[in-house]
Amino acid sequence: MKVLDLLTRRLVDAKLSQETQASFEKMIHRVKAFIYFLNAYTLIVWGWLILEFFSKSQIRVPTLASTLYLTLVGAYVGDKEILRMQKKYASRGLRGELFVLLWMFTLIILVALVTLWGNGHGYRLPPDLPIISGTVLCFWLISEGVKSRRQKKR
Repeated sequence: MKVLDLLTRRLVDAKLSQETQASFEKMIHRVKAFIYFLNAYTLIVWGWLILEFFSKSQIRVPTLASTLYLTLVGAYVGDKEILRMQKKYASRGLRGELFVLLWMFTLIILVALVTLWGNGHGYRLPPDLPIISGTVLCFWLISEGVKSRRQKKR
């Protein structure tokens, strides 16, 4: 959590009031908890989609699980951009890129497997996978665009 450590250091350096400092630390703990939850839920949904593929769609991912996942990712990205505008967030390495790579490589690999094995073997692309992959890519592109635009203004 490099960004959170950086924020904590800035907090100490700024010598903010105790009340502001306590409020800021609570926010940091909420963000950490949300990130851990989102990472865990990402692995659950990803694993579920892989299971759906290899079970030949006998195990299905409920659309609600995918919708909830995209809602959580959207909330995270939106919150991050708001914090970035308020100058309370600094980019943290490759977190977004890792999410995009996970979903895009999964999509590419499963499309290749469906193409090679064909539907004759019963393997089908989970219907929510292209939606999740595309939406995560769009969130990342929007976030990168906002970041690039802010850097140009400096």
